[in-house]
Amino acid sequence: MLPETYPAAAVVLSDDILGGDAQLGQRLGINPQQVIGDKALTILRASGRHTPVLFLNMDASSVRVIEERIRREAPDRATQARWLAALRRTGAQSYNWQQDILQPFFDPQTGRPVIRGADRYVNHSFNADATLAAIREAAAQCGVTTGPTMRREGQLENGHGGGNIEALPGGNCVLGTNHLTTGQWSQYSTEVCGGQRPLQLDTSFLTVGHTDEIVSIVPSNQSRCGFAVMVASPRLGLQLLERNRQQPMFNWQQDVSPEHRQGRIQMYDAWRDLCRRWQETRTERRERSPGGTRGTRTQGFRWLWPLREAQADLASIPSDEDSPTSSPNERTPQARPVLNCEDMTNADLLAAMDMPSRDGDSSLRDYNMAIQGIMDRNVEAIRARLRETNNGCDVPIIEVPNLFHGRMQGSGAQARPANALGIFSNPTNGLNINGRFIFPDPGNESFRRELDTRLRGHGVATEHIDMTYAHLVQGNLHCSSNVLRYCRPRTPARPQGGRR
Repeated sequence: MLPETYPAAAVVLSDDILGGDAQLGQRLGINPQQVIGDKALTILRASGRHTPVLFLNMDASSVRVIEERIRREAPDRATQARWLAALRRTGAQSYNWQQDILQPFFDPQTGRPVIRGADRYVNHSFNADATLAAIREAAAQCGVTTGPTMRREGQLENGHGGGNIEALPGGNCVLGTNHLTTGQWSQYSTEVCGGQRPLQLDTSFLTVGHTDEIVSIVPSNQSRCGFAVMVASPRLGLQLLERNRQQPMFNWQQDVSPEHRQGRIQMYDAWRDLCRRWQETRTERRERSPGGTRGTRTQGFRWLWPLREAQADLASIPSDEDSPTSSPNERTPQARPVLNCEDMTNADLLAAMDMPSRDGDSSLRDYNMAIQGIMDRNVEAIRARLRETNNGCDVPIIEVPNLFHGRMQGSGAQARPANALGIFSNPTNGLNINGRFIFPDPGNESFRRELDTRLRGHGVATEHIDMTYAHLVQGNLHCSSNVLRYCRPRTPARPQGGRR
């Protein structure tokens, strides 16, 4: 496999946005056609003069959306013609998780891509073999071939998805541990890594435990190695919230109305729970204030958050300026001033993260710092391997802000974080296209600014795309696409085009 610093020969995209539910899109402020066009146009712009082929597993009407965007937004006629010529509609079934069904390799004789299906998706929820068959004709025109499906032994697990298999420079193959027993990891790493050295990363704390949720490779002009490793850092995420306490928690680069922010909160378990925790902190403050009613935190919480209110309207919650004197059961939250969760600040998020869960579990701050400990160990494993396989080069580690929602499993010294989902879009789950990095928009201004600053410090230009639709269903930009990369092998047979 080639690391993601190599140039893109082709990119596989689909038009599976929210399962085609237009009404849901309206409620969330997500326009599927906008998302389809944004992904394609951002990739084309980032590619420079070496435009990759776009394999479009999508309906003809979605292809027309991309064509119209190209005609409107290409900077000149020559670029417009080049971009239009790069489009290849395959006729394959539309399916969002393009990263997981196919794994790109390369032919060392020609340097051209070889794609293999993951049998997690063969005769399962999605038939990767059928997709490969549909792509094969278009791919052959571009020098892309297909190889045998990656097979696994034992029970089908999340870790068998393509997003869990990545490459590091120096002939290293990274495979996360998510849901894989020792024997399964050993068997599958042998199957997918081939002659490359396997490196195990601990992804057991993640709900979707794929390595692309926590690690990515980017070029770097600050290192003699020529690249840097970008890693998820809860520690940095918490620091940014502390430094920017008055900024809104939710702030997407594309304008999102309060109603749409509210709809998005309703759709995502992590955001709903953070809203509950935040409101619980307000209840405690009210109960401790002069004139406030006495009672337990749980009683106050039940008043603020009856189940049907949580399902119907997240905003129907009294404000902390009230000084209620009647009993909780006599109050009518709908008639009182409201505190809207869609207007939470970074300080509010911190307050929610410091609140222990209702069953007395540890706080989300503690949970994230436990994940930080795992990431620190992952980083040390990466450093050691890259130093060994890259002529002693001390590869820079770029920490990028990431925060997680989940809970600890076990107790005492045996407690470990589990079932983690990103609170904001996981920044490593983006695309490196010919030296530019496309982030899923984190939806938080302080995070977005920090991501841009850190990568530009290594000479990498950045873009952001609102990928909330994928984040709500536990994935992101890297998961919903697949980049096929190429190289110039050290043989007389050299591919045409591109530079390395």
